[in-house]
Amino acid sequence: MLLLHAPPHPQPAARSVLVPTAQQTYYERAGALHVHTTYSDGRGSFEEVARTAERCGLDFLITADHGTLAPLREGKEGYYGDCLALAGVEISCDEGYVLGFDLPAEFDPARGEAARVLAAIQAAGGFGFLSLVCDPRFAWRHLPTNGFTGIEIVNMGTMGMRRINPPNLLRALIRYRLGGTRHAFALLARRPTPELRAWDRLTQERRVVGIGSTDAHARLKVFKGHIPYPSYEDSFSLMRTHVLCLEEATGDARRDAAQIYEALAAGRCFASFHVHGEARGFRFFASTKHGEATLGEEVPWEEGLTLHAHANGQEAVFRLIGDGAPLATFRGRFLEYPVTRPGVYRVEVYRWGQQAGPFCLCLRPWILSNPIYVRPAGATVPTPPHEAHVLQTVP
Repeated sequence: MLLLHAPPHPQPAARSVLVPTAQQTYYERAGALHVHTTYSDGRGSFEEVARTAERCGLDFLITADHGTLAPLREGKEGYYGDCLALAGVEISCDEGYVLGFDLPAEFDPARGEAARVLAAIQAAGGFGFLSLVCDPRFAWRHLPTNGFTGIEIVNMGTMGMRRINPPNLLRALIRYRLGGTRHAFALLARRPTPELRAWDRLTQERRVVGIGSTDAHARLKVFKGHIPYPSYEDSFSLMRTHVLCLEEATGDARRDAAQIYEALAAGRCFASFHVHGEARGFRFFASTKHGEATLGEEVPWEEGLTLHAHANGQEAVFRLIGDGAPLATFRGRFLEYPVTRPGVYRVEVYRWGQQAGPFCLCLRPWILSNPIYVRPAGATVPTPPHEAHVLQTVP
Protein backbone atom coordinates (compact mmCIF):
# COMPACT_ATOMS: atom_id res chain seq x y z
CA MET A 1 0.00 0.00 0.00
CA LEU A 2 1.34 3.41 -0.97
CA LEU A 3 0.81 6.59 1.03
CA LEU A 4 1.99 10.07 0.15
CA HIS A 5 1.86 12.84 2.73
CA ALA A 6 2.13 16.60 2.66
CA PRO A 7 1.59 19.41 5.22
CA PRO A 8 -1.88 19.73 6.78
CA HIS A 9 -4.33 22.19 5.24
CA PRO A 10 -6.71 23.51 7.93
CA GLN A 11 -8.38 26.00 5.61
CA PRO A 12 -8.87 26.15 1.84
CA ALA A 13 -5.51 27.11 0.44
CA ALA A 14 -5.38 30.41 -1.42
CA ARG A 15 -3.86 30.10 -4.86
CA SER A 16 -2.23 32.72 -7.01
CA VAL A 17 -5.38 34.40 -8.18
CA LEU A 18 -4.53 36.33 -11.32
CA VAL A 19 -3.55 34.08 -14.18
CA PRO A 20 -3.60 35.07 -17.84
CA THR A 21 -6.48 33.35 -19.61
CA ALA A 22 -4.30 31.85 -22.29
CA GLN A 23 -2.02 30.19 -19.74
CA GLN A 24 -4.59 28.45 -17.52
CA THR A 25 -6.74 25.47 -18.42
CA TYR A 26 -9.01 23.65 -15.97
CA TYR A 27 -10.04 20.03 -16.28
CA GLU A 28 -13.54 19.43 -14.96
CA ARG A 29 -14.52 16.24 -13.19
CA ALA A 30 -18.04 15.54 -11.86
CA GLY A 31 -18.61 13.25 -8.91
CA ALA A 32 -20.66 12.27 -5.87
CA LEU A 33 -19.67 13.06 -2.28
CA HIS A 34 -20.79 11.56 1.03
CA VAL A 35 -21.91 8.09 -0.04
CA HIS A 36 -22.52 5.22 2.40
CA THR A 37 -21.74 1.56 1.75
CA THR A 38 -22.08 -1.71 3.67
CA TYR A 39 -19.05 -0.61 5.69
CA SER A 40 -21.66 1.33 7.70
CA ASP A 41 -25.37 1.74 6.95
CA GLY A 42 -25.44 1.74 3.14
CA ARG A 43 -27.08 -0.98 1.05
CA GLY A 44 -24.28 -1.66 -1.46
CA SER A 45 -20.68 -2.77 -1.11
CA PHE A 46 -17.88 -0.33 -1.92
CA GLU A 47 -17.25 -2.12 -5.22
CA GLU A 48 -20.95 -2.18 -6.16
CA VAL A 49 -21.35 1.52 -5.43
CA ALA A 50 -18.20 2.39 -7.40
CA ARG A 51 -19.37 0.43 -10.42
CA THR A 52 -22.81 2.04 -10.20
CA ALA A 53 -21.15 5.47 -10.15
CA GLU A 54 -19.17 4.50 -13.25
CA ARG A 55 -22.36 3.41 -15.05
CA CYS A 56 -23.95 6.73 -14.14
CA GLY A 57 -21.11 8.61 -15.82
CA LEU A 58 -19.39 9.93 -12.67
CA ASP A 59 -15.70 10.75 -12.85
CA PHE A 60 -15.16 10.24 -9.13
CA LEU A 61 -16.85 9.08 -5.96
CA ILE A 62 -15.95 9.77 -2.32
CA THR A 63 -17.60 7.55 0.26
CA ALA A 64 -18.11 8.63 3.87
CA ASP A 65 -19.03 5.66 6.01
CA HIS A 66 -19.73 6.28 9.69
CA GLY A 67 -16.66 6.10 11.90
CA THR A 68 -14.53 3.88 9.68
CA LEU A 69 -11.79 4.08 7.06
CA ALA A 70 -11.89 0.33 6.48
CA PRO A 71 -12.22 0.62 2.67
CA LEU A 72 -9.03 2.68 2.66
CA ARG A 73 -7.16 0.22 4.86
CA GLU A 74 -8.37 -2.69 2.75
CA GLY A 75 -7.13 -1.18 -0.49
CA LYS A 76 -10.52 -0.59 -2.09
CA GLU A 77 -9.66 2.86 -3.47
CA GLY A 78 -8.80 3.19 -7.13
CA TYR A 79 -10.31 3.28 -10.60
CA TYR A 80 -13.40 1.25 -11.36
CA GLY A 81 -13.66 1.68 -15.10
CA ASP A 82 -13.46 5.43 -15.64
CA CYS A 83 -14.62 6.33 -12.11
CA LEU A 84 -12.07 7.01 -9.38
CA ALA A 85 -13.50 5.75 -6.06
CA LEU A 86 -12.05 7.27 -2.88
CA ALA A 87 -12.84 6.74 0.80
CA GLY A 88 -13.52 9.51 3.28
CA VAL A 89 -15.28 9.20 6.61
CA GLU A 90 -18.26 10.68 8.49
CA ILE A 91 -17.48 11.32 12.15
CA SER A 92 -20.07 11.91 14.86
CA CYS A 93 -19.09 14.88 17.01
CA ASP A 94 -20.72 16.10 20.19
CA GLU A 95 -22.13 19.10 18.32
CA GLY A 96 -22.80 17.64 14.85
CA TYR A 97 -21.29 15.62 12.02
CA VAL A 98 -17.99 16.09 10.17
CA LEU A 99 -16.79 14.69 6.86
CA GLY A 100 -13.07 13.90 6.73
CA PHE A 101 -11.32 13.72 3.35
CA ASP A 102 -7.77 12.89 2.22
CA LEU A 103 -6.90 11.01 5.40
CA PRO A 104 -4.27 8.29 5.90
CA ALA A 105 -5.44 4.73 6.53
CA GLU A 106 -4.16 4.74 10.12
CA PHE A 107 -6.32 7.74 11.13
CA ASP A 108 -8.64 6.97 14.05
CA PRO A 109 -12.09 8.53 13.35
CA ALA A 110 -13.13 8.54 17.00
CA ARG A 111 -16.14 10.49 18.19
CA GLY A 112 -15.54 13.56 20.34
CA GLU A 113 -15.80 17.31 20.62
CA ALA A 114 -15.87 18.94 17.18
CA ALA A 115 -12.80 21.09 17.80
CA ARG A 116 -10.79 18.00 18.76
CA VAL A 117 -12.03 15.98 15.78
CA LEU A 118 -11.28 18.79 13.34
CA ALA A 119 -7.84 19.33 14.86
CA ALA A 120 -7.10 15.60 14.54
CA ILE A 121 -8.12 15.67 10.87
CA GLN A 122 -5.80 18.60 10.24
CA ALA A 123 -2.94 17.01 12.13
CA ALA A 124 -3.29 13.88 9.99
CA GLY A 125 -3.00 15.95 6.81
CA GLY A 126 -6.69 15.79 5.87
CA PHE A 127 -9.41 18.40 5.70
CA GLY A 128 -12.92 18.52 7.10
CA PHE A 129 -16.38 19.65 6.04
CA LEU A 130 -19.31 20.27 8.36
CA SER A 131 -22.18 17.96 7.41
CA LEU A 132 -25.96 18.18 7.97
CA VAL A 133 -25.54 21.82 8.95
CA CYS A 134 -29.27 22.68 9.01
CA ASP A 135 -30.80 19.20 9.10
CA PRO A 136 -34.22 18.95 10.84
CA ARG A 137 -32.89 16.09 13.01
CA PHE A 138 -29.12 16.51 13.24
CA ALA A 139 -28.44 20.24 12.80
CA TRP A 140 -25.37 21.66 14.49
CA ARG A 141 -26.21 23.28 17.81
CA HIS A 142 -23.58 25.91 17.05
CA LEU A 143 -21.10 26.09 14.21
CA PRO A 144 -17.38 26.19 15.00
CA THR A 145 -15.52 29.27 13.85
CA ASN A 146 -12.46 27.57 12.40
CA GLY A 147 -10.71 24.28 11.82
CA PHE A 148 -12.86 23.23 8.86
CA THR A 149 -12.46 23.76 5.13
CA GLY A 150 -16.12 24.10 4.27
CA ILE A 151 -19.72 22.97 4.73
CA GLU A 152 -22.34 21.00 2.87
CA ILE A 153 -24.52 23.61 1.20
CA VAL A 154 -26.67 20.75 -0.09
CA ASN A 155 -27.30 17.43 1.64
CA MET A 156 -29.92 15.36 -0.17
CA GLY A 157 -30.84 13.53 3.03
CA THR A 158 -31.68 16.87 4.63
CA MET A 159 -33.63 17.89 1.54
CA GLY A 160 -35.65 14.70 1.82
CA MET A 161 -36.53 15.33 5.46
CA ARG A 162 -37.74 18.82 4.60
CA ARG A 163 -39.83 17.70 1.66
CA ILE A 164 -41.47 14.54 3.05
CA ASN A 165 -45.08 15.37 3.90
CA PRO A 166 -48.47 14.01 2.74
CA PRO A 167 -49.00 16.50 -0.16
CA ASN A 168 -45.49 15.89 -1.54
CA LEU A 169 -45.82 12.14 -1.15
CA LEU A 170 -48.95 12.32 -3.31
CA ARG A 171 -47.13 14.47 -5.86
CA ALA A 172 -44.20 12.05 -5.85
CA LEU A 173 -46.53 9.13 -6.48
CA ILE A 174 -48.12 10.92 -9.45
CA ARG A 175 -44.69 11.83 -10.81
CA TYR A 176 -43.51 8.26 -10.35
CA ARG A 177 -46.44 6.91 -12.35
CA LEU A 178 -45.83 9.46 -15.10
CA GLY A 179 -42.04 9.50 -15.32
CA GLY A 180 -40.42 6.97 -12.98
CA THR A 181 -38.26 7.36 -9.89
CA ARG A 182 -36.01 10.11 -11.23
CA HIS A 183 -39.01 12.30 -12.01
CA ALA A 184 -40.42 11.62 -8.54
CA PHE A 185 -37.21 12.34 -6.64
CA ALA A 186 -36.73 15.58 -8.58
CA LEU A 187 -39.10 17.05 -5.97
CA LEU A 188 -36.12 17.04 -3.58
CA ALA A 189 -34.05 19.32 -5.82
CA ARG A 190 -34.93 22.66 -4.28
CA ARG A 191 -32.96 25.70 -3.16
CA PRO A 192 -31.29 24.93 0.23
CA THR A 193 -32.14 28.31 1.74
CA PRO A 194 -31.07 27.70 5.39
CA GLU A 195 -27.66 26.29 4.34
CA LEU A 196 -27.02 29.13 1.91
CA ARG A 197 -27.89 31.68 4.57
CA ALA A 198 -25.45 30.06 7.02
CA TRP A 199 -22.76 29.80 4.34
CA ASP A 200 -23.09 33.46 3.38
CA ARG A 201 -22.58 34.44 7.02
CA LEU A 202 -19.46 32.29 7.28
CA THR A 203 -17.89 33.61 4.08
CA GLN A 204 -18.06 37.13 5.47
CA GLU A 205 -15.47 36.03 8.02
CA ARG A 206 -13.17 33.84 5.93
CA ARG A 207 -13.02 31.60 2.89
CA VAL A 208 -15.41 28.65 3.31
CA VAL A 209 -15.92 26.05 0.58
CA GLY A 210 -19.43 24.84 -0.25
CA ILE A 211 -20.11 21.31 -1.55
CA GLY A 212 -23.18 19.35 -2.60
CA SER A 213 -23.55 15.89 -1.04
CA THR A 214 -25.78 12.96 -1.94
CA ASP A 215 -25.68 11.37 1.54
CA ALA A 216 -26.70 8.22 -0.35
CA HIS A 217 -27.58 5.01 1.49
CA ALA A 218 -29.81 3.32 -1.13
CA ARG A 219 -32.23 2.53 1.66
CA LEU A 220 -34.84 4.44 3.60
CA LYS A 221 -35.91 3.54 7.11
CA VAL A 222 -39.67 3.00 7.39
CA PHE A 223 -40.94 2.09 10.84
CA LYS A 224 -38.79 -0.94 11.85
CA GLY A 225 -37.68 -1.87 8.34
CA HIS A 226 -36.10 -0.40 5.22
CA ILE A 227 -37.11 0.12 1.60
CA PRO A 228 -34.51 0.27 -1.21
CA TYR A 229 -35.18 3.89 -2.21
CA PRO A 230 -33.73 6.16 -3.37
CA SER A 231 -31.29 3.86 -5.15
CA TYR A 232 -27.67 4.85 -5.72
CA GLU A 233 -28.62 5.55 -9.34
CA ASP A 234 -31.36 7.91 -8.15
CA SER A 235 -28.99 9.73 -5.81
CA PHE A 236 -26.28 10.11 -8.46
CA SER A 237 -28.86 11.55 -10.88
CA LEU A 238 -29.96 14.16 -8.33
CA MET A 239 -26.82 15.88 -7.04
CA ARG A 240 -23.23 16.19 -8.23
CA THR A 241 -20.18 18.22 -7.25
CA HIS A 242 -17.92 19.38 -10.08
CA VAL A 243 -14.23 20.11 -9.47
CA LEU A 244 -11.88 22.09 -11.70
CA CYS A 245 -8.52 20.34 -11.66
CA LEU A 246 -5.22 21.80 -12.77
CA GLU A 247 -4.18 18.63 -14.57
CA GLU A 248 -5.97 16.30 -16.95
CA ALA A 249 -6.84 12.88 -15.53
CA THR A 250 -3.93 10.50 -16.05
CA GLY A 251 -5.39 7.18 -14.93
CA ASP A 252 -2.91 7.14 -12.03
CA ALA A 253 -5.19 6.95 -8.99
CA ARG A 254 -2.77 8.65 -6.60
CA ARG A 255 -2.07 11.60 -8.86
CA ASP A 256 -5.69 12.06 -9.95
CA ALA A 257 -6.98 11.85 -6.36
CA ALA A 258 -4.51 14.54 -5.32
CA GLN A 259 -5.94 16.80 -8.04
CA ILE A 260 -9.52 16.22 -6.89
CA TYR A 261 -8.69 16.85 -3.24
CA GLU A 262 -6.69 19.98 -4.11
CA ALA A 263 -9.62 21.42 -6.09
CA LEU A 264 -12.12 20.63 -3.30
CA ALA A 265 -9.97 22.18 -0.59
CA ALA A 266 -9.33 25.26 -2.72
CA GLY A 267 -13.05 25.76 -3.43
CA ARG A 268 -12.52 25.39 -7.16
CA CYS A 269 -15.80 23.53 -7.43
CA PHE A 270 -19.55 23.93 -7.81
CA ALA A 271 -22.66 21.88 -7.02
CA SER A 272 -25.33 20.96 -9.54
CA PHE A 273 -28.79 19.46 -9.35
CA HIS A 274 -28.05 17.07 -12.18
CA VAL A 275 -31.70 16.04 -12.36
CA HIS A 276 -32.41 19.48 -13.87
CA GLY A 277 -29.75 19.19 -16.55
CA GLU A 278 -26.12 18.49 -17.38
CA ALA A 279 -24.01 21.25 -15.82
CA ARG A 280 -20.58 20.40 -17.23
CA GLY A 281 -18.98 23.46 -18.73
CA PHE A 282 -20.33 25.99 -16.22
CA ARG A 283 -17.79 28.69 -15.40
CA PHE A 284 -17.74 31.67 -13.06
CA PHE A 285 -14.74 34.01 -13.08
CA ALA A 286 -13.58 37.57 -12.52
CA SER A 287 -11.56 39.40 -15.16
CA THR A 288 -9.25 42.37 -14.84
CA LYS A 289 -6.69 43.87 -17.15
CA HIS A 290 -4.13 41.63 -15.42
CA GLY A 291 -5.88 38.28 -15.79
CA GLU A 292 -8.63 36.18 -14.20
CA ALA A 293 -9.70 34.66 -10.89
CA THR A 294 -12.08 31.72 -10.66
CA LEU A 295 -14.14 29.80 -8.09
CA GLY A 296 -12.80 29.92 -4.54
CA GLU A 297 -10.08 32.44 -5.34
CA GLU A 298 -9.30 35.90 -4.04
CA VAL A 299 -8.65 38.95 -6.19
CA PRO A 300 -7.92 42.59 -5.23
CA TRP A 301 -10.54 45.02 -6.45
CA GLU A 302 -9.57 47.41 -9.21
CA GLU A 303 -11.38 49.59 -11.70
CA GLY A 304 -12.82 47.50 -14.52
CA LEU A 305 -13.04 44.22 -12.58
CA THR A 306 -15.94 42.27 -14.11
CA LEU A 307 -17.69 39.05 -13.11
CA HIS A 308 -18.66 36.56 -15.81
CA ALA A 309 -20.67 33.34 -15.75
CA HIS A 310 -21.93 31.00 -18.43
CA ALA A 311 -23.40 27.50 -18.56
CA ASN A 312 -21.62 26.22 -21.66
CA GLY A 313 -23.91 28.14 -23.97
CA GLN A 314 -27.17 27.01 -22.38
CA GLU A 315 -29.91 29.51 -21.64
CA ALA A 316 -30.65 29.95 -17.95
CA VAL A 317 -31.44 32.46 -15.24
CA PHE A 318 -28.28 33.68 -13.49
CA ARG A 319 -28.72 35.18 -10.04
CA LEU A 320 -25.70 37.06 -8.67
CA ILE A 321 -25.34 37.11 -4.87
CA GLY A 322 -23.03 39.63 -3.19
CA ASP A 323 -22.27 39.44 0.55
CA GLY A 324 -25.36 37.26 0.96
CA ALA A 325 -27.79 39.60 -0.81
CA PRO A 326 -29.20 39.37 -4.37
CA LEU A 327 -27.50 41.90 -6.64
CA ALA A 328 -28.72 41.20 -10.15
CA THR A 329 -30.56 38.64 -12.26
CA PHE A 330 -29.70 37.84 -15.87
CA ARG A 331 -31.71 35.67 -18.23
CA GLY A 332 -29.85 34.35 -21.25
CA ARG A 333 -26.64 32.54 -22.07
CA PHE A 334 -24.27 34.43 -19.77
CA LEU A 335 -23.86 36.86 -16.90
CA GLU A 336 -21.62 39.91 -17.03
CA TYR A 337 -21.44 42.32 -14.10
CA PRO A 338 -18.97 45.16 -13.41
CA VAL A 339 -17.93 45.09 -9.74
CA THR A 340 -17.94 48.46 -8.01
CA ARG A 341 -16.78 47.41 -4.56
CA PRO A 342 -15.05 44.57 -2.68
CA GLY A 343 -17.23 41.71 -1.49
CA VAL A 344 -17.95 37.99 -1.62
CA TYR A 345 -19.69 37.10 -4.88
CA ARG A 346 -21.31 33.83 -5.94
CA VAL A 347 -23.82 32.72 -8.57
CA GLU A 348 -26.99 30.64 -8.47
CA VAL A 349 -28.22 29.35 -11.82
CA TYR A 350 -31.82 28.32 -12.50
CA ARG A 351 -33.66 26.64 -15.35
CA TRP A 352 -37.31 27.18 -16.09
CA GLY A 353 -39.68 24.28 -15.97
CA GLN A 354 -42.75 25.92 -17.46
CA GLN A 355 -43.25 29.02 -19.57
CA ALA A 356 -46.14 31.16 -20.70
CA GLY A 357 -44.83 33.27 -23.54
CA PRO A 358 -41.91 35.32 -22.20
CA PHE A 359 -42.75 34.55 -18.57
CA CYS A 360 -41.14 31.82 -16.42
CA LEU A 361 -43.76 30.08 -14.31
CA CYS A 362 -41.40 27.71 -12.52
CA LEU A 363 -37.70 28.19 -11.82
CA ARG A 364 -35.68 25.12 -10.90
CA PRO A 365 -32.38 25.49 -9.02
CA TRP A 366 -29.59 24.05 -11.12
CA ILE A 367 -26.09 25.26 -10.20
CA LEU A 368 -24.61 26.72 -6.98
CA SER A 369 -21.14 28.19 -7.42
CA ASN A 370 -18.45 28.76 -4.86
CA PRO A 371 -17.65 32.44 -4.30
CA ILE A 372 -15.01 34.69 -5.73
CA TYR A 373 -13.60 36.87 -2.96
CA VAL A 374 -12.97 40.43 -4.13
CA ARG A 375 -10.72 42.05 -1.54
CA PRO A 376 -10.01 45.76 -0.99
CA ALA A 377 -7.39 47.27 -3.27
CA GLY A 378 -3.93 46.86 -1.82
CA ALA A 379 -4.91 43.90 0.37
CA THR A 380 -2.34 41.14 0.54
CA VAL A 381 -3.49 38.05 -1.32
CA PRO A 382 -1.73 34.88 -0.06
CA THR A 383 -0.39 32.59 -2.76
CA PRO A 384 0.92 29.29 -1.30
CA PRO A 385 -0.26 26.32 -3.38
CA HIS A 386 -2.42 23.66 -1.78
CA GLU A 387 -0.85 20.24 -1.65
CA ALA A 388 -2.84 17.06 -1.10
CA HIS A 389 -1.58 13.78 0.27
CA VAL A 390 -2.92 10.50 -0.95
CA LEU A 391 -3.49 7.41 -1.17
CA GLN A 392 -3.88 3.71 -1.54
CA THR A 393 -4.85 2.14 -4.81
CA VAL A 394 -6.51 -1.11 -5.74
CA PRO A 395 -3.72 -3.70 -6.07
